[in-house]
This record gives sequence, structure tokens and C-alpha cells, in this order.
Amino acid sequence: MTDTSQILAAIPQHSAEQQAPGAEAPIPSREQEQVADGLFTAEQEKLAAAVLGMQAGLGLLHALAVDTFAAHGVEEPKQKPKRKDEDRTK
Repeated sequence: MTDTSQILAAIPQHSAEQQAPGAEAPIPSREQEQVADGLFTAEQEKLAAAVLGMQAGLGLLHALAVDTFAAHGVEEPKQKPKRKDEDRTK
């Protein structure tokens, strides 16, 4: 892979003073188009890999949380029935 600084150095820099308002932008050369395509393609590939990695990580965390907090067939203890005496005191 090429270094990003080398790619950016190959692209000529234009200041706002060089181009009049309403004037058309200069047509880039074939080499400039290839450099720009290479730069944006590399960034998109890195972004896609990062999103895929995040999705896989979140899926694993979700599965871990579900396994941790699931009851796993354990029955909840039944509440003891209240005595009639307890109801009258309230």
C-alpha cells in the first residue's frame, strides 16, 4: 500500500485566489484521477473492515450478555402464601 502523505503530495494544491468565482475547475490529469481513486478506495476498504469488526464485536457482546443473564432453566422460588393474620395488620 502507498503512504497517504505521498498520495496527498502528488495532488496539486489550488488556493481560492487562483480561481475566479464562477470559473470552471481545471480538468484533472489521468494520473491525478488514479491517485484520488486510490486514496478514496483505500479509505473505503478500511471503513468497511472497521464496520464489520464492530458488528462482529457487538454480536459477541450481545451473546455474552444473553448467556450471562439468562435463567438457564432455573425455576424462580415461589412466594410463600401470606397468612391471614398478616393481611389484617396492614
